[in-house]
Amino acid sequence: MKHLPSPEDYFTANVQRLGRANQTGWAIGLCPFHDDHNPSLSVNLESGAFACHACGAKGSGVISFHMRLTGLSYRDAARELEKGIYAY
Repeated sequence: MKHLPSPEDYFTANVQRLGRANQTGWAIGLCPFHDDHNPSLSVNLESGAFACHACGAKGSGVISFHMRLTGLSYRDAARELEKGIYAY
């Protein structure tokens, strides 16, 4: 696999109202997978893991987040990320 965006760059571009990361790398923002008015999505800006405490969305990295956000397959999501196409 070629170069993927860092989790911090990816989540900064795709999670609204993203707060600062705590000492373990987790930050909280608005979940794009449901109508979120209070930040309920936790993202790890180091590993790329994410979990929404409201809708239950979760995953282990930016590829799985991008797949869910765009509806793309693993292969197509990875290709977009490698090309630098990731701000939605």
